[in-house]
Amino acid sequence: MKNYLKCLLLMLPFILASCEEDTEPQQVGQFDAGIFVSNEGNYGEGDGSLSFISSAGVVSNNLFSAVNGKALGDVVQSLHVGAGQLFAVVNNSNKIEAMTLDSLKSTYTITDVSLPRYMVSHDGVGFVSEWVSFSDPGRVTLFDLETGAIDKSITTDFGAEGLIISEGKLFVSNNFTTTVSVIDLASEEVVASIQVGNSPAGMVLDADGDVWVVCSGGYDANYAPLNDGKLVELNPASFEVKTETDLNANLSGKIAVAPSGRTIYYLMGNKVYSLSTDAPEGGQVWVDEASAVSFYGLGVDQSGNVYTADAKGFAENGEVFVYSPAGAFQTKYNVGRGPNGFAFN
Repeated sequence: MKNYLKCLLLMLPFILASCEEDTEPQQVGQFDAGIFVSNEGNYGEGDGSLSFISSAGVVSNNLFSAVNGKALGDVVQSLHVGAGQLFAVVNNSNKIEAMTLDSLKSTYTITDVSLPRYMVSHDGVGFVSEWVSFSDPGRVTLFDLETGAIDKSITTDFGAEGLIISEGKLFVSNNFTTTVSVIDLASEEVVASIQVGNSPAGMVLDADGDVWVVCSGGYDANYAPLNDGKLVELNPASFEVKTETDLNANLSGKIAVAPSGRTIYYLMGNKVYSLSTDAPEGGQVWVDEASAVSFYGLGVDQSGNVYTADAKGFAENGEVFVYSPAGAFQTKYNVGRGPNGFAFN
C-alpha cells in the first residue's frame, strides 16, 4: 500500500498537467443557446478563431482549435448555422469548415473554393459566395449540407459578397460593382442583374419580404471616398428598386434588422444608426459608443438585442458590445482578434 501511495503521489503532477491541457469542451449540447462570434484574425497570420457567448454570459474563445486540435485558418470571414451544423467560411484559407452544433467537432472541410465570403442554406443545399480573384467574376457555389459535396458553381459578377433568399430567388450583392445578381433557385441560373449603388454588401429582409442592400460607397482615382453610400430597398418579385436612402458617406458593409422587420441597423465608425422601413428618408444615430475604436460587425438576436463587434484596429483582441432593443448599453465581452460577425443559435 505504501508503495502504491508513493507511486500515486509521484504521478499526481503529471495527471494534473494532463487535465489542464485538455481544454476541449466536454458537455454535449452546451452550444444550444448562445452566440457564436467569428474572429477574422490578422491577414496572413492564420490566427482566425471562433468564440461562443453562452446564454449565461460566459465567453469561450479559440473553440475550434480547442475541440479539433488545429487552427481554424486565415481570415474567418463569416459563420452560418444550418442543418444542425455550424459553418465557418475562411476567406484567405480558401475553405469552409463544417462542425456539429452540439460539440463543434469538424464533420468535413470544403477546399475547392476561392476567396469565399458568405453563406446561406435552403432545402439541404449550401450556397457560398466567392470573390474567386480580383480580376475574375465572382460566383456562388452550391454544395450538399450533409456531405459537403460540391454540385455546381454559378458565375455572377465581380466580388460576389452578400447572400439572401426571398421569393424563391437568391440575391447576390457584387461588392466590386454596382449590381445585385438574382439567381432562380429552381433553374439555378442568373435571371436578373439590378443596379443599386457602389460596393453593395450586406442584405436583410424586412417585414414585407423586401430586400434591403447596404451599398458602402466608392472611391475616386486618388482613393478618396465618394461619400455615396446608400440603402436600397428591392421588390423581390419584380426586382424593381422601391426606395433609395442616400447616406452621404462611405460606410460599413454590415447591416441587420430588428425581429419586427421594421427597423434597419447599419454602422459608421463607432456609431450604430437605425432607420424605419416605413420612413426610409434618413437614418439617425441609435448608439454612439465612445469607448469603441470602430465597429466591424453587427447582429441582432431574436429578442431584439443588438450586438456590435469592435476589432480595435486588429492591434489587440476585440470586444463585443451588447445593447437592449431600446439602445441601452447592457454589457461587453472580450473575444478574439478582429471580431467581424455573429451566428445566433
